[in-house]
Amino acid sequence: MKKLFIVAVSLLIFFGPELHVLAVDVPTQVIVVSSDDIPPSEPIPPSEVPAIVINEILADPQELDAENEFIELYNAGAETIDLYGWQLDDARADDGSFYFESNCLLEPGAYLVLFRPQTDITLNNDSDSVILFNSKGYEVDRFDFTSQGSGRSWGRHPSNIEEWLVFKNPTPGFVNELEVNALPVAVIEVQKDTRRMKLNVTGAGSYDPDGDKLTFMWEFEEGSYDQRENPLIYTYQTPGEKVIRLTVTDSLGDSGQAEMLFFAAEEDTEEETQLEVFPVYALFSEVMPSPVGVDDENEWIELYNEHSFGIDLSGWYLDDDEGKSSPYKIPDGTVIYRNSYMVFSEPGLGLSFKNSDDVVRILDPNKNVNQAIHYFEAREGWSFARQSFDVFEWTPLFTPELPNKFPPPPISYNFGDIVFEAVLPNPEGEDSGNEQIVLKNTLDEEVDLTGWTMVDAGGAEKSLSEQVIPVGGNLTMLSSEFKLSLNNSDESLSLFDATGGLIDEIRWQTSSSGQWLFNPNSFKNGMEVKVVRVIDGDTFVIDLNEKQFTVRMIGIDTPETVHPFKPIEYYGRQAADFLKSILSGQWVTLEFDANKIDKYGRVLAYVYWGDEMINERILKEGYGYAYTRFPFQFLKEFLALEAEARQAGIGLWENQKVESIINEIISMELLTEEEELPEELLLPLIEEGVLSEEETEIVGEVLVLPDCSSEYLKIDSFLPNPQKGEEVEYIRLINIGSDNICLSGWMLDDVIQGGSKPFSIRGGSIASGGMRTFRKQETKLALNNSDDCVHLIDPKGNVADQICYKKTHKNEIFTHAGGDWVPKPKSKKTKVSNVTLRHKFKRDFISYQSDLLTNSYVGKVVSFGEATEVMVMELEAGRHIHISYAGSPVNMALAKELIDFSEPVKVQVYESGDLITLLSIEPFHFFTQISRNEAGVGIWIWLLILLMPLPLLMFLRKRG
Repeated sequence: MKKLFIVAVSLLIFFGPELHVLAVDVPTQVIVVSSDDIPPSEPIPPSEVPAIVINEILADPQELDAENEFIELYNAGAETIDLYGWQLDDARADDGSFYFESNCLLEPGAYLVLFRPQTDITLNNDSDSVILFNSKGYEVDRFDFTSQGSGRSWGRHPSNIEEWLVFKNPTPGFVNELEVNALPVAVIEVQKDTRRMKLNVTGAGSYDPDGDKLTFMWEFEEGSYDQRENPLIYTYQTPGEKVIRLTVTDSLGDSGQAEMLFFAAEEDTEEETQLEVFPVYALFSEVMPSPVGVDDENEWIELYNEHSFGIDLSGWYLDDDEGKSSPYKIPDGTVIYRNSYMVFSEPGLGLSFKNSDDVVRILDPNKNVNQAIHYFEAREGWSFARQSFDVFEWTPLFTPELPNKFPPPPISYNFGDIVFEAVLPNPEGEDSGNEQIVLKNTLDEEVDLTGWTMVDAGGAEKSLSEQVIPVGGNLTMLSSEFKLSLNNSDESLSLFDATGGLIDEIRWQTSSSGQWLFNPNSFKNGMEVKVVRVIDGDTFVIDLNEKQFTVRMIGIDTPETVHPFKPIEYYGRQAADFLKSILSGQWVTLEFDANKIDKYGRVLAYVYWGDEMINERILKEGYGYAYTRFPFQFLKEFLALEAEARQAGIGLWENQKVESIINEIISMELLTEEEELPEELLLPLIEEGVLSEEETEIVGEVLVLPDCSSEYLKIDSFLPNPQKGEEVEYIRLINIGSDNICLSGWMLDDVIQGGSKPFSIRGGSIASGGMRTFRKQETKLALNNSDDCVHLIDPKGNVADQICYKKTHKNEIFTHAGGDWVPKPKSKKTKVSNVTLRHKFKRDFISYQSDLLTNSYVGKVVSFGEATEVMVMELEAGRHIHISYAGSPVNMALAKELIDFSEPVKVQVYESGDLITLLSIEPFHFFTQISRNEAGVGIWIWLLILLMPLPLLMFLRKRG
């Protein structure tokens, strides 16, 4: 700081008397011209106040007042201000004023420091004022101050321009820096003349860490006080226990206290006792005994000093209940400043609080209990916080180092006000942290879930906090938020409000990977949804929580148009067209019956478009007939509507033969056993796989299903021997072609004409490059752990693909490339490079059929066609070939960087007619060209290239 002052004085000496203003570290222009005095006037009207303020004042420097006193201005506005004609003054009348002459531009955010030699303004050390006037004579800013000690400046708070503070270290030309003032420490020492009724003490041992000058205040009881560091001997008028208190205060007004207990005794007794005591501070503010995660790493205790003086906790202790963990000794020099918090946390405390019940204590240096709080039944993630002077409450809104927060008084809700609408217990990929639940608010008011809890089937209880569900809205939460790990099967969830009342509960038996489970109770009468597309005359797709699901209309059936296993029925196309014409893209209202979801995961509903029930209209106009397989509330009405349409010969009833056909269909369906839906279960609600209109063809008046046969649908992988409790058996298909493949008519089987019953795929499609996984729960195919096969059969009954195997290991995934083997292959070091390389797992590979033609070529790459994705290669004798790398398994971007195309390369290609497709690329004679010294680096680089076409065998299967 002295250096800065010396620089300022040097500038004054160098530039001479013409320099009146010194701008420190800001890009301002200072030009001095003469000007007449501008008399002070009334304060500037608020509407005209500019952004220039007095920012810092140093009236009493530690050295050389005449050189180092300064006044600092600051432009807090957004525009540059010209201070020409402005004026600075103090309260003294004998030292004149300072006028800004010529142009003095102060840019936004810039500081302007004016030292005493420039302004000739002498500031009084004890008290004075600084006033700033603008060019019109209006008072712009003013600050009246008193002395706060030598070397200390008055300045505005760096983040609150309205607040003035005292700064220990002045900062001319820079942002005012807040520094915490170290609190003084009071020390009471008893001198030798203390005896019986006389007390002789001194505060000479008291100190201030910052070296501030201290003032003293002694309180001896009996209404006696003394302000000396070393007071006179005090004689008590009455015997008994006396509390002596010493308060020391520094120059900033911060205080420290100490107390002592003294027993005043009569002259004719032998009792002379004195004991140091400590005041009860009531410091406990908040305790976290059961944090989320590992307790021993995340427990904490918060103390708060609400007193006007600092409290020195050096040598004090934190402890739990008596006789348990060893007390934690607070380090020397630990001081809690006034109105401040201090948090002591694990690891380090070593107290290990119990969750059932425990005591938190603070002990003085004599290990006497100064304060203790007792809690019961700690809730995970909740803190035990001070709500009033001696009242502590549990709160989920824990706030270390901040004022305590408590949720509003709990509101009691009714069962079903908030419901579990959906849950994703088995997400694709990693389950932990990615499981989801969806809560729905059925009320016409928002609901704050603070203080609510969820409990799973195992009794694990987790609290919710600061989550609000809007009116009629949903709240989606990850398991990383609601802190429960959901089982994929035989699991349940219960939801309780803040008063402990049960609001909703759900359970589920099983869940597949990536499958959402929906709660039928979440569907309420009158819910409005938008129709995304119509499937046929009685089924359509809606948007629900940004996911698409299928709705099946209750009580009616229309002729099939897109059923994968039924022929196109008479009048089915007309029924589908009718429903499309009135519902496509429309908002409809759903009403429900006893069952809300069928066994296929479709929503069962009566559908209203406006005030009209579409189910009834379909029957009235002869597009369908009453579906009487299951009872429903409008059964009699629907049968009556069907009878009227039959009698009138409307729609499908125009053909007299159709009645006997429909009666036959109904009788066949009634003979089929139907599984009843389990009650109160969370059920899979999945979009039904159907063929789009573009995938169908009309021949005459009959809708014909397309031929879904394809040479590009293959078995990607399967898992026959999963680890118990971790995975399930599955078979995964892949589309290696460039077009979508419909799945109607395809089947999966293990041993053909033996083993499990073949599984028929219920429609849907797979996009180019896409995959679809079929699990054991769906296919009912039980794969043996040894000597078994997986067959893919196309709609014509031909075997499109097969994989057979001899034996398995746990969690071994079989693919055409040999599988991602488990356990992993062992590694060993090569003699050439001393680099660890992976060797193939020594066992039989999976057998598969392949008749693909591949070739190898050696030559140099001539060019790349970035747009066409074709590589031109020059072979021997100047022959050129064109190789397509579109869709190649090779990472061409990386290959172009690593391969020296001035040297020969070897490529593996697949040839089909005139098309040559790249399968792999590598330098020619790679291993013989690398020196032993280069092998360490080279092998790893080229192994990366060689590993890039790992999907080679898969690609061969694609083209097969």
